[in-house]
Formats: sequence, structure tokens, C-alpha cells
Amino acid sequence: MRKTIEMVHGKFKAVLREPSRIKKRDFTKEDLLKAKRKIDERFQEYESLGFPIWQRLNLKGIDIPDIELKNIPECGLEHLFSELDFEGADRKYTLMADLFHSEKICFKGSGKKRYEINSGIDTILAVVEDDSEIEIAYKGNFRISSGRFLIKKGAKLRLFDSSISKGLEISSYYFYLEPGAILEMNQGAVGFNSKVAKFVMVDGAGDFKAVINPKVGSISSAADVMYSAVVKDNPEVLVSGRGFTSNGKIIFRGVMDAKRGSKGSKISEKFECLFLDEKSSFEAIPSLFISENELSAEHGATAYEIPQDQIFYMMSRGLSGKESKLLIASGVFDGFEDLKSFIESHLSIGGDEE
Repeated sequence: MRKTIEMVHGKFKAVLREPSRIKKRDFTKEDLLKAKRKIDERFQEYESLGFPIWQRLNLKGIDIPDIELKNIPECGLEHLFSELDFEGADRKYTLMADLFHSEKICFKGSGKKRYEINSGIDTILAVVEDDSEIEIAYKGNFRISSGRFLIKKGAKLRLFDSSISKGLEISSYYFYLEPGAILEMNQGAVGFNSKVAKFVMVDGAGDFKAVINPKVGSISSAADVMYSAVVKDNPEVLVSGRGFTSNGKIIFRGVMDAKRGSKGSKISEKFECLFLDEKSSFEAIPSLFISENELSAEHGATAYEIPQDQIFYMMSRGLSGKESKLLIASGVFDGFEDLKSFIESHLSIGGDEE
């Protein structure tokens, strides 16, 4: 993923190039008509865009599988498409989820809900009016997703977002928090022979608070995850990511943009990654753009390996070296039992036994 962000200092402005785009098999107007959805300027924009060529996540040769387009009835929250419009991991994929979704989650009010997403294209529309807990679980080999979450004044959302990807997954979530709103997001993703791109954007007004805890496992996969926030007034935005990679690649990126008038804000982004072998790679790209004084801002990144004495101890109990490492790494996903179980059931994957 490559993002174009505003970078201005005095009379100087940075210019970032958009990613190169290619044309490949795509949906048509006839497809859209079959789904009985309105053709509007959003479709015209979608049609004008090719698919992005990302430098860090190679998507060349990946096509859209045949997907059954359905007539999804309106749920009364479709106004969020325009009110909370955003670019996402890339505008092409955000518009694809908006226009061609075969599944739609609609949540309004408060309470506790669990949703299971199947392979395909989905969109999520949520207006949180009081204390709520939402769980979204995905397992499959193809997913394009967009999510829009409006958290009303004084409301609190605890979101558990988990995925097991065995192919291609590109998801983009946008959160807008009103004054006094709270977001606690626990995001877990395991990629297994897959390519995963996740984007989370936090925006809002007033003294809101957002705490985001991404946990990523890359097993013979490439995962590019990005967490972005626009900070105004005096909110708190805290991102703390953990991950492990076995014969794969993880890219953690954060962009915290503190605008003028954000005195008293607190922003933090920290990423860490556990290596299970010498074939793996990890990139941490934390970024802070500060246009105000008198605020707290920090970032950091750490990469490490499992101590040999821990591996030796588990091997003395009958496990192979590879199994020992994966079992220890599964602890990254405390709170995501489905993801831990998946890793533990595939203990011998990721290379030759040691």
C-alpha cells in the first residue's frame, strides 16, 4: 500500500506519486445492473481507476474470482457511504467493496453482536450510540472489505476483528469518533500462503480515545498493515502492534498526523515482530507529522528472536524446533482463540523440521 498524505512546511510541500495502475479483469456496468444497484458517480470513479501496483505487496497476476452478485437490500445506513467517505488501502478496492458487496453488515444502537464473514466482498456500516461490543470473524481465500464506523458522543465500541486468510485479503476500516467517544479495537490476522493488506483510519473531534492493538501472523505470506490517524483538538490515539513471521514478511506502518489546534493530544505507535527463521523479513515504518506544540507523541519498533533456551526446553518435551517456535508465537494471539487454534493445528508448517 502507498498512501498520499499532506506534508506541508511553510512554503514547501512534499509531492508523493500515486501507485502505478494496471487494467485487468474487472466488473462491468452490466454486473452492476444485475445487482440492481444505482450507477452513480462512485461507479464512474471506480471505472476510471486501474488496480494499483504496490511496491511492498506484489499483487501482479492476482485476478478477481467469479463472485455471485446479489441484490442486497438497503438497511438505512447507506448515508455513511458519503458521510464517511475515505480512500482506504486504495480507492479502487474501497469502491469495489462499496459497489459490489455480496455481504453487508449493518449495526445501529448498542449491544453485543457477532458476525461471520465468508469469502467474497463485504461492507460494514455501523452507528454506535452507546456501549457496544462487535466481533467480526473471517476465514477464507478471498476478501475485499470496507467498513465505516460512526461512534456517537460518549459512546464506547469494543471491536474484535479477526481473520484467517489463505489467499488474498484487502480490508479498509474508517472510524469517526465524536467528543468523548471511545474505541478499543483488537485486530488479529493470520496469513497462510496469502497476501494480506489491512488499513485502519481514525478521525474525529474532541477528546475521544482510540486504542488499537493489531496482532499479525505471517506464515509463508506477506502482510502489509497500516494504521493512520488525523488528530485535532485533544484526543488520545494509541497503536501497539505485535506480530510474528515464519518464512514470510510483515510490514507495520503508522501515520499520525497532529493538526494545528491539537494541544494536549497524546499519540503513540509502537510495533514489534518476532522472527521464527532467517528467511523472514520485517519492516516498521512509524511516522509522526506534528504541526502543534504541547502534546505527547512517540513511536518505536523492535524485532527479536525466541531465546534458544526456550526452544531447547520445548524440544526436550518432544516437539521439533519449528513446532516449538510456532507454539510460542501463538501466544501473540491471546484473546483470539480461533487464531491460536489455527496456528497450533499447523505446527509443522513454514519450512523443514529442525
